Amino acid sequence: MLILTNTNKTFDLNQVGHELSESVHFGVFDYSDKTNYDYYFRQLIMTETFNNVTIEFQIGPYKIMLPQEWSIILGDPETGDVETIPIDEINTRNFHALSFNPIRGSLHKFLPLKPIDVFTDVSWTVPRLAFHNFLLVPLHTGTSPDCIFIINEKDQKKLGPLELDMLI
Repeated sequence: MLILTNTNKTFDLNQVGHELSESVHFGVFDYSDKTNYDYYFRQLIMTETFNNVTIEFQIGPYKIMLPQEWSIILGDPETGDVETIPIDEINTRNFHALSFNPIRGSLHKFLPLKPIDVFTDVSWTVPRLAFHNFLLVPLHTGTSPDCIFIINEKDQKKLGPLELDMLI
């Protein structure tokens, strides 16, 4: 899985060995305190590895694979409404993923999202996340990438409603 670093570059967690040669910080949107939410770059200290059913998506011009049990922030380009939807509930309806890079600035995009394929057993390496922290996942490798927001929490009702102005 790709993560956004504090240097505004992508970092591939599949390349992590037993020890990191340098300090890596990954981007999250911390929504644990509903009155004091913000973007942070947490030091990559621990990772988790698991196997899961994976869905490959076309998000705008990019192809990306996401674990089925996670959720993603989607938005309506006409109204600006955003919500968190479980990845396994996305079908062929007209959904758009919220795309944003918090380092680059306040320009957000709503990119069309379509499921392409399903893979039954994919190995994932992800950073250990605090409760109510959305992981910023770059859509491509390189510098200053557009990112989507994903989270691995079963009970989405405890998250509370999100609004676009909170995220940009």
